[in-house]
Amino acid sequence: MHALTMKKIIPFIGLCILVLAFVVWVAVQKPSPRFRAGTLLPNAYRDCINIIKSQQDKGICLKDLGDYAGKNSTAREIDAAIISLTQSGELSWCHEFLHYAGWGLYKKTKNISNAFLEANSKCDSGMFHGIVEEYISEASEGKNQEQFVTSVAPTACEGDVAKNNLLPGVKAICYHGLGHAFMFITGNDLPQSLRHCDALSPAHAGECYTGAFMENLQSKQVGRLGTHPSAYMPKPDDPDYPCNLLDEKHRDFCYRYTGIAVVVRTKGDFKKAFKYCLKVAPAYQDTCFFGIGTDIPAPQWTSREAGEKCGVALEVSAKAYEQCIMGGMAFLIQLNLGDPQAVNEFCGAIKPDYRDIYFQSAGANLRGWVKSDQELDERCNQLLDPRGRTLCLQKS
Repeated sequence: MHALTMKKIIPFIGLCILVLAFVVWVAVQKPSPRFRAGTLLPNAYRDCINIIKSQQDKGICLKDLGDYAGKNSTAREIDAAIISLTQSGELSWCHEFLHYAGWGLYKKTKNISNAFLEANSKCDSGMFHGIVEEYISEASEGKNQEQFVTSVAPTACEGDVAKNNLLPGVKAICYHGLGHAFMFITGNDLPQSLRHCDALSPAHAGECYTGAFMENLQSKQVGRLGTHPSAYMPKPDDPDYPCNLLDEKHRDFCYRYTGIAVVVRTKGDFKKAFKYCLKVAPAYQDTCFFGIGTDIPAPQWTSREAGEKCGVALEVSAKAYEQCIMGGMAFLIQLNLGDPQAVNEFCGAIKPDYRDIYFQSAGANLRGWVKSDQELDERCNQLLDPRGRTLCLQKS
């Protein structure tokens, strides 16, 4: 070959090699956040829950995936990925996943209020829980338990949260997260955590209790410590434990989680849980029924299906069914951030004789998701049942 031609070809070949090397380098890098959230995220989530076998390994896999997604994708993109999970059982781990996505979202925004404004309520508000957890983790770094309780906790759900005038229901989720946090810092000392909740304003102490009791039952990987068994877990052979050890003011909340503990142990057998409530102290049986009701609305089934599941309470008593309806309504509205459409769907499964109680409960719970009587009127007027619209607006 002519020497001049070779001088032209060799630089060209070198350029091609450089281009090829660049293409290969791009190919092995992490995909862009938008591409990952829109295309790869659902498959990566499925890999975590299906291929990885142990609960702890599932949690670690979801932690890495969720934290990455929260930092590198928008909440709307993550929401779209969750919506695409339609196979049976896929959503059973989505609360954990969104918990970790909340970590990443807070790390990205560095502001709890702005993170709350971006977050969605999917999967039992998992993203909100994670935001609170990461905020508290960063705010408490280098502080001991006493310093955390006195300097961080009192203003954790005020400050930036209050500046953006978030809905009362959203602020309640923040205080619920504080209950989880107290369990972390006390090493799952439930009585001590509840006393820390008592130090908050009376209006929010109850919301904090629910976080502490939920953390007490937590059996999956949520949190930095992995699985963390508690000495105060309910005992199958002692229906009143640990409630009978607690201060009287904490017992009502405690018995809400007694039946839920049975649901957890039996992997979703609500019938057994309602029957188990008959074993607890008579004064708290209705509370136990109510608690199971709060556990019935779930990401893996529709609002109507949740209402149908309350039907098994009728095999125990009419009172159990009534409490299930009210408990289910309380959580259904939180799960959907005050969307009245969920109320309409749940209503389709409620026995006619119980619908007055149902709509009154709907109105009471919708008040936590509006800022004015006018907004409540707008929400209640979206109910399909004319009598329901009237009852929804009545103050209890």
